Amino acid sequence: MSSCWRRGRGGPSGEDEVRTTPVVWRSEDGDKWQQLETNGLTARYLDAIVTSGGAFLAFGAEEVPAPPGLESEEDLEEEEGAETGEPEMVYVTSVWRSEDGEQWTAVGGDPVTPAGENSSEGLGAVAVNGDRVVVSLGAECYGCYDDFSNALYRSEDDGRSWQELDDTGLDDLDLANTDVIPRVVSFDSGFVAVGTSEDGDDTVATLWRSADGETWTGKTQLGGPREYEYAADIDAMAATETGVIILELRGDELAVWRVELS
Repeated sequence: MSSCWRRGRGGPSGEDEVRTTPVVWRSEDGDKWQQLETNGLTARYLDAIVTSGGAFLAFGAEEVPAPPGLESEEDLEEEEGAETGEPEMVYVTSVWRSEDGEQWTAVGGDPVTPAGENSSEGLGAVAVNGDRVVVSLGAECYGCYDDFSNALYRSEDDGRSWQELDDTGLDDLDLANTDVIPRVVSFDSGFVAVGTSEDGDDTVATLWRSADGETWTGKTQLGGPREYEYAADIDAMAATETGVIILELRGDELAVWRVELS
Protein backbone atom coordinates (compact mmCIF):
# COMPACT_ATOMS: atom_id res chain seq x y z
CA MET A 1 0.00 0.00 0.00
CA SER A 2 1.35 3.40 -0.92
CA SER A 3 0.55 6.63 -2.73
CA CYS A 4 1.91 7.90 -6.01
CA TRP A 5 1.97 11.48 -7.18
CA ARG A 6 -0.32 12.66 -9.95
CA ARG A 7 -0.36 16.18 -11.28
CA GLY A 8 -3.67 17.69 -12.36
CA ARG A 9 -4.89 21.03 -13.60
CA GLY A 10 -6.49 22.87 -10.69
CA GLY A 11 -8.84 25.84 -10.74
CA PRO A 12 -9.50 28.62 -13.24
CA SER A 13 -6.09 30.16 -12.57
CA GLY A 14 -4.47 27.33 -14.50
CA GLU A 15 -2.01 26.56 -11.71
CA ASP A 16 -0.91 22.97 -11.28
CA GLU A 17 -2.40 21.18 -8.30
CA VAL A 18 -0.54 18.25 -6.76
CA ARG A 19 -2.81 15.38 -5.76
CA THR A 20 -2.15 11.89 -4.49
CA THR A 21 -3.74 8.73 -5.82
CA PRO A 22 -3.90 5.62 -3.58
CA VAL A 23 -1.97 2.68 -5.02
CA VAL A 24 -2.14 -0.89 -3.69
CA TRP A 25 0.29 -3.75 -4.32
CA ARG A 26 -0.21 -7.44 -3.55
CA SER A 27 2.34 -10.22 -3.04
CA GLU A 28 1.97 -13.94 -2.43
CA ASP A 29 5.51 -14.34 -1.08
CA GLY A 30 6.77 -10.87 -0.09
CA ASP A 31 9.30 -11.00 -2.94
CA LYS A 32 7.36 -10.38 -6.14
CA TRP A 33 4.72 -7.64 -6.07
CA GLN A 34 1.83 -6.81 -8.39
CA GLN A 35 0.22 -3.38 -8.57
CA LEU A 36 -3.56 -3.81 -8.41
CA GLU A 37 -6.23 -2.07 -10.44
CA THR A 38 -8.37 -0.76 -7.60
CA ASN A 39 -11.97 0.37 -7.78
CA GLY A 40 -13.98 2.25 -5.15
CA LEU A 41 -11.02 3.33 -3.02
CA THR A 42 -11.78 7.05 -2.95
CA ALA A 43 -9.30 8.06 -0.24
CA ARG A 44 -7.24 11.18 -0.92
CA TYR A 45 -4.45 9.68 1.20
CA LEU A 46 -3.95 6.17 2.60
CA ASP A 47 -2.67 5.69 6.15
CA ALA A 48 -3.00 1.97 6.91
CA ILE A 49 -4.38 -1.37 5.71
CA VAL A 50 -5.19 -4.15 8.20
CA THR A 51 -7.03 -7.48 8.08
CA SER A 52 -10.27 -7.99 9.97
CA GLY A 53 -12.84 -10.75 9.69
CA GLY A 54 -11.20 -12.27 6.62
CA ALA A 55 -11.16 -8.97 4.69
CA PHE A 56 -8.98 -5.89 4.34
CA LEU A 57 -9.80 -2.59 6.03
CA ALA A 58 -8.14 0.53 4.59
CA PHE A 59 -7.93 3.75 6.59
CA GLY A 60 -7.36 7.07 4.87
CA ALA A 61 -8.33 10.70 4.51
CA GLU A 62 -11.12 11.93 2.27
CA GLU A 63 -12.84 15.27 1.75
CA VAL A 64 -16.46 15.71 2.78
CA PRO A 65 -18.69 18.81 2.95
CA ALA A 66 -18.24 20.80 6.14
CA PRO A 67 -21.15 20.49 8.57
CA PRO A 68 -23.49 23.51 8.76
CA GLY A 69 -22.29 26.27 11.05
CA LEU A 70 -18.62 25.32 10.99
CA GLU A 71 -16.46 28.45 10.90
CA SER A 72 -13.21 28.26 8.98
CA GLU A 73 -10.00 29.22 10.74
CA GLU A 74 -9.01 31.33 7.77
CA ASP A 75 -11.25 34.24 6.83
CA LEU A 76 -9.60 34.32 3.43
CA GLU A 77 -10.70 30.77 2.72
CA GLU A 78 -14.27 31.71 3.63
CA GLU A 79 -14.18 34.62 1.21
CA GLU A 80 -12.73 32.49 -1.59
CA GLY A 81 -15.38 29.81 -0.98
CA ALA A 82 -18.12 32.43 -1.16
CA GLU A 83 -16.73 33.86 -4.40
CA THR A 84 -16.57 30.51 -6.18
CA GLY A 85 -19.85 29.21 -4.78
CA GLU A 86 -18.15 25.94 -3.83
CA PRO A 87 -19.01 24.35 -0.47
CA GLU A 88 -16.26 24.29 2.12
CA MET A 89 -14.72 20.85 2.47
CA VAL A 90 -13.04 19.22 5.47
CA TYR A 91 -10.88 16.12 5.80
CA VAL A 92 -12.04 13.11 7.80
CA THR A 93 -10.50 9.70 8.47
CA SER A 94 -12.69 7.08 6.78
CA VAL A 95 -12.67 3.30 6.31
CA TRP A 96 -13.01 1.09 3.20
CA ARG A 97 -13.40 -2.71 3.01
CA SER A 98 -12.22 -5.22 0.41
CA GLU A 99 -12.17 -9.00 0.03
CA ASP A 100 -9.34 -9.05 -2.53
CA GLY A 101 -7.56 -5.67 -2.37
CA GLU A 102 -9.00 -4.63 -5.75
CA GLN A 103 -12.72 -3.96 -5.27
CA TRP A 104 -13.32 -1.59 -2.35
CA THR A 105 -16.49 -0.27 -0.75
CA ALA A 106 -16.79 2.50 1.81
CA VAL A 107 -17.77 1.16 5.21
CA GLY A 108 -21.16 2.70 5.89
CA GLY A 109 -21.60 4.81 8.97
CA ASP A 110 -19.54 7.58 10.53
CA PRO A 111 -15.90 8.56 9.98
CA VAL A 112 -13.51 7.79 12.83
CA THR A 113 -13.86 11.35 14.17
CA PRO A 114 -16.91 13.57 13.51
CA ALA A 115 -16.64 15.75 10.41
CA GLY A 116 -15.51 19.26 11.28
CA GLU A 117 -14.31 18.38 14.77
CA ASN A 118 -10.61 18.63 13.90
CA SER A 119 -8.66 20.98 11.66
CA SER A 120 -6.06 18.24 11.06
CA GLU A 121 -5.64 14.54 11.83
CA GLY A 122 -2.78 12.07 11.55
CA LEU A 123 -3.41 8.35 12.01
CA GLY A 124 -0.62 6.66 13.95
CA ALA A 125 -1.68 3.02 14.17
CA VAL A 126 -4.55 0.55 13.75
CA ALA A 127 -4.79 -2.64 15.82
CA VAL A 128 -7.36 -5.43 15.38
CA ASN A 129 -8.14 -7.97 18.09
CA GLY A 130 -11.18 -10.13 17.39
CA ASP A 131 -14.16 -7.82 16.90
CA ARG A 132 -12.34 -4.82 18.35
CA VAL A 133 -10.49 -2.28 16.23
CA VAL A 134 -8.44 0.35 18.08
CA VAL A 135 -7.10 3.43 16.29
CA SER A 136 -4.40 5.76 17.63
CA LEU A 137 -4.31 9.19 16.03
CA GLY A 138 -3.16 12.73 16.58
CA ALA A 139 -5.67 15.50 16.09
CA GLU A 140 -5.80 19.27 16.31
CA CYS A 141 -9.27 20.59 16.99
CA TYR A 142 -10.52 23.85 15.48
CA GLY A 143 -9.25 26.72 17.58
CA CYS A 144 -6.63 24.54 19.36
CA TYR A 145 -3.67 26.15 17.65
CA ASP A 146 -0.45 24.07 17.70
CA ASP A 147 -2.01 21.58 20.13
CA PHE A 148 -1.72 18.15 18.48
CA SER A 149 -3.40 15.77 20.93
CA ASN A 150 -3.33 11.99 21.13
CA ALA A 151 -6.70 10.25 20.91
CA LEU A 152 -7.77 6.60 20.93
CA TYR A 153 -10.93 5.40 19.18
CA ARG A 154 -12.51 1.94 19.22
CA SER A 155 -14.94 0.16 16.91
CA GLU A 156 -16.67 -3.15 17.59
CA ASP A 157 -18.58 -3.41 14.29
CA ASP A 158 -15.82 -3.47 11.64
CA GLY A 159 -15.42 0.30 11.49
CA ARG A 160 -19.07 1.31 11.02
CA SER A 161 -19.21 3.30 14.25
CA TRP A 162 -16.53 4.70 16.54
CA GLN A 163 -16.25 5.64 20.20
CA GLU A 164 -13.58 7.97 21.55
CA LEU A 165 -12.01 6.26 24.54
CA ASP A 166 -11.51 7.96 27.88
CA ASP A 167 -8.21 6.16 28.26
CA THR A 168 -6.37 5.88 31.55
CA GLY A 169 -2.74 5.05 32.26
CA LEU A 170 -1.20 6.95 29.32
CA ASP A 171 -0.73 10.28 31.09
CA ASP A 172 2.97 10.36 30.15
CA LEU A 173 1.98 10.88 26.50
CA ASP A 174 -0.05 14.01 27.31
CA LEU A 175 2.30 16.96 26.76
CA ALA A 176 1.71 20.70 26.75
CA ASN A 177 1.59 21.23 22.98
CA THR A 178 2.32 18.20 20.81
CA ASP A 179 1.48 14.86 22.42
CA VAL A 180 3.33 11.61 21.79
CA ILE A 181 1.23 9.49 19.39
CA PRO A 182 1.76 5.83 20.38
CA ARG A 183 2.06 2.82 18.10
CA VAL A 184 -0.54 0.20 19.00
CA VAL A 185 -0.65 -3.49 18.01
CA SER A 186 -2.78 -6.47 18.92
CA PHE A 187 -1.10 -9.10 21.08
CA ASP A 188 -2.58 -12.19 22.72
CA SER A 189 -6.08 -11.20 23.89
CA GLY A 190 -5.36 -7.48 24.21
CA PHE A 191 -3.26 -4.58 22.97
CA VAL A 192 0.26 -3.20 23.36
CA ALA A 193 1.12 0.50 23.04
CA VAL A 194 4.63 1.91 22.72
CA GLY A 195 5.55 5.58 22.85
CA THR A 196 8.17 7.63 24.64
CA SER A 197 8.06 9.02 28.15
CA GLU A 198 10.24 11.41 30.08
CA ASP A 199 12.94 10.11 32.39
CA GLY A 200 14.69 13.08 33.92
CA ASP A 201 15.89 15.27 31.06
CA ASP A 202 15.69 12.42 28.54
CA THR A 203 12.99 10.59 26.63
CA VAL A 204 13.00 6.79 26.53
CA ALA A 205 10.92 4.17 24.72
CA THR A 206 8.07 3.00 26.96
CA LEU A 207 5.54 0.17 26.72
CA TRP A 208 2.02 -0.26 28.13
CA ARG A 209 -0.53 -3.11 27.91
CA SER A 210 -4.34 -3.12 27.82
CA ALA A 211 -7.12 -5.70 27.63
CA ASP A 212 -9.63 -3.35 25.99
CA GLY A 213 -7.67 -0.42 24.50
CA GLU A 214 -9.00 1.94 27.18
CA THR A 215 -7.34 1.03 30.49
CA TRP A 216 -3.55 0.82 30.21
CA THR A 217 -1.22 -0.63 32.86
CA GLY A 218 2.24 -2.11 33.27
CA LYS A 219 4.25 0.93 32.22
CA THR A 220 7.73 -0.36 31.31
CA GLN A 221 10.60 1.86 30.21
CA LEU A 222 12.63 -0.19 27.74
CA GLY A 223 16.11 1.28 28.05
CA GLY A 224 18.30 1.74 25.01
CA PRO A 225 19.01 5.15 23.44
CA ARG A 226 18.36 8.13 25.68
CA GLU A 227 18.01 11.53 24.13
CA TYR A 228 16.60 14.92 25.01
CA GLU A 229 13.99 15.15 22.30
CA TYR A 230 10.57 16.73 22.71
CA ALA A 231 7.59 14.45 21.95
CA ALA A 232 9.56 11.79 20.10
CA ASP A 233 7.31 9.14 18.53
CA ILE A 234 8.13 5.49 17.86
CA ASP A 235 8.45 4.90 14.11
CA ALA A 236 7.16 1.32 13.78
CA MET A 237 6.07 -1.72 15.79
CA ALA A 238 4.96 -5.25 14.88
CA ALA A 239 3.78 -8.18 16.96
CA THR A 240 5.49 -11.58 16.96
CA GLU A 241 4.23 -14.85 18.44
CA THR A 242 5.85 -14.04 21.78
CA GLY A 243 6.14 -10.25 21.92
CA VAL A 244 6.81 -7.17 19.81
CA ILE A 245 9.56 -5.67 17.62
CA ILE A 246 9.98 -1.88 17.90
CA LEU A 247 11.87 0.51 15.62
CA GLU A 248 12.83 4.11 16.26
CA LEU A 249 15.03 6.33 14.11
CA ARG A 250 16.87 8.99 16.10
CA GLY A 251 19.01 11.11 13.84
CA ASP A 252 21.11 8.73 11.74
CA GLU A 253 20.83 5.82 14.19
CA LEU A 254 18.18 3.10 14.10
CA ALA A 255 17.25 1.62 17.48
CA VAL A 256 15.59 -1.82 17.55
CA TRP A 257 13.95 -3.51 20.54
CA ARG A 258 12.69 -7.09 20.83
CA VAL A 259 10.36 -7.36 23.83
CA GLU A 260 9.22 -10.80 25.02
CA LEU A 261 5.74 -10.61 26.55
CA SER A 262 4.88 -14.29 27.00
